[in-house]
Amino acid sequence: MRVSLERLPDDAYQLLCRSAVYRCPVPDFFWLAMLPECSEERQEAALNLLKSRAFAEEDWKLNSWLGADGKVPLRQHNLIRNVAYELLRRDRAIWQDAEHRAAQQWLNVYEPAFDIPNLETVRGYLEAFYHYCEVEDWDAASELFMKELKPSSESGKSKLHRLLYLWGYYQEQLKLCQRLLNQAKPEVKIACQHGIGLAHNCLANYHQATTSLQEGLTIAREIGDRRQEGAIVDRQGVTYFKQRKYQQALDQHQQSWKIAREINDRESEGCVLGNLGNVYNGLMNYPQAIECLRQSLEIAQETGNLELKGINLGNLGLVYKRLEDYPQALEYYGQYLEIAGKITNQEGKADALGNLGIVYSILEDYSQAIDCYGKSLEIARKLGLKVQEGRGLCNLGTT
Repeated sequence: MRVSLERLPDDAYQLLCRSAVYRCPVPDFFWLAMLPECSEERQEAALNLLKSRAFAEEDWKLNSWLGADGKVPLRQHNLIRNVAYELLRRDRAIWQDAEHRAAQQWLNVYEPAFDIPNLETVRGYLEAFYHYCEVEDWDAASELFMKELKPSSESGKSKLHRLLYLWGYYQEQLKLCQRLLNQAKPEVKIACQHGIGLAHNCLANYHQATTSLQEGLTIAREIGDRRQEGAIVDRQGVTYFKQRKYQQALDQHQQSWKIAREINDRESEGCVLGNLGNVYNGLMNYPQAIECLRQSLEIAQETGNLELKGINLGNLGLVYKRLEDYPQALEYYGQYLEIAGKITNQEGKADALGNLGIVYSILEDYSQAIDCYGKSLEIARKLGLKVQEGRGLCNLGTT
């Protein structure tokens, strides 16, 4: 294979090797950008030669999300790509230039099609991130990792890695955080550890979540970042809460609430109050739970935090369900589902639907309950949420 590639004319050889930096199929203009020193005629001739020898193959499966001009993306067979990439790395300068050029293509030229999965709307940033990591351009990679994006007109801005969490792409979030973890500056490293903790929490990997959060907390305290310290302590409380260790959760949330008030961080204060409400609900102190959740809801409305508003509405639904005020519970769950849909909070949608199903089942509206459970179960399976999937199956069976 190596010999066959090395016998290619120089333009075709360079085009094949430089395009091996792409991790997925891309349209022909992404390939042609790898030969900026050649005329358009020479670029086209080189690409046509590669196509004729099956070194560049059309991939019809992916033409739905790169379809700015309707052209079918091209790919290299894995064996060819591996050899071509190895050959490319013989010349460090050319290899690094190809990685940077590919990153710029993703950032400046990529145009996702309409009506595609959320992950593909940020594909350009993700691919550019990995290209920068390959050549150890950690500053550029960190900038993308922390980039503020506004995914919809309904939602506020969120950092790239946080969006993956919000959308339920926990494995993608883990890959992003782990790739940057040991190379980043302290403030980015804290965000990486926090992100890893968030993902593992959702995947019910509580030991890994605790370990990552503690490492992030250590760094935050070393550099005196009080906001991150408070956020991580609060998340540690959530980890304890999910394991039903309510007293430990309460202690963590109260520490975090104290920090939020000391630094006058209203949004963080709202998040902590919501989590305190959950713990009081777990302890069956329902008046205190409602008070905390309503205070958190006021702060969410004050700061325009739709994600926090939705979560609080859902948690108020939980309290009223326990109080057997089912009409009120349905009202809160319905509002939570509406907000989760607006901001594409997939875990939130699964949670709201699952709880709606429980209430409908209690009210003996079994067709509605089964419909809600089925939709919740579909999302849980898609996101790899094993705890929610098991609960959904159990609820379906009971209904």
